[in-house]
Amino acid sequence: MAVLDDFNRSDGAPGANWAQAISTYSLPNIVSNALDYPQFPSGYWTTQFAADQWVSLKRNVAGNVQVILRLTSPNSGSESYIRVQADMLGGNGTEAYKVVAGTTTSLGFESGVMQATDAYLKVEVSGTTINSYASTDGASWSFRKTWDTGGAVSGAGYIGFYNPNNTNAGSIDDFGGGNIATPPAAYVTIR
Repeated sequence: MAVLDDFNRSDGAPGANWAQAISTYSLPNIVSNALDYPQFPSGYWTTQFAADQWVSLKRNVAGNVQVILRLTSPNSGSESYIRVQADMLGGNGTEAYKVVAGTTTSLGFESGVMQATDAYLKVEVSGTTINSYASTDGASWSFRKTWDTGGAVSGAGYIGFYNPNNTNAGSIDDFGGGNIATPPAAYVTIR
């Protein structure tokens, strides 16, 4: 897992690699070497990734955490993205959404797929397939759930986090992500 930001620096704004993702949800600050996760946070890593991408993070207290992938038009009021919500450290469910120009559609919910010890969430999107994984240590990942995007929100975009209904304040840490590596094309030997 490639960690893009471990937030191990002075308290305050997270820096130039971060920006507010959703127009009505602010970018939180670093507090005690983690990113504060207040009631309504949003943020995205300012490097755009290809359409096949992944994102991961650690949730430091029990509660919902939501990651976003393929974010376009950030902080505009008409954002489009894929969002996956998970009940971290709580042993409950996950749900995926697609948001197209600000209109949210659920892609499905499944209860009981998260374990009470799961602190890390990783989500991959490749083509129209979304896969979620969880981990207790950020190194060994267990598959949790698959969804289909329905073809919407299909291009390159940003990765980040967002939580419109967070009732458990806390912090997040070890934010990672990037492009999903494409396997090399098969080689044909001509003799």
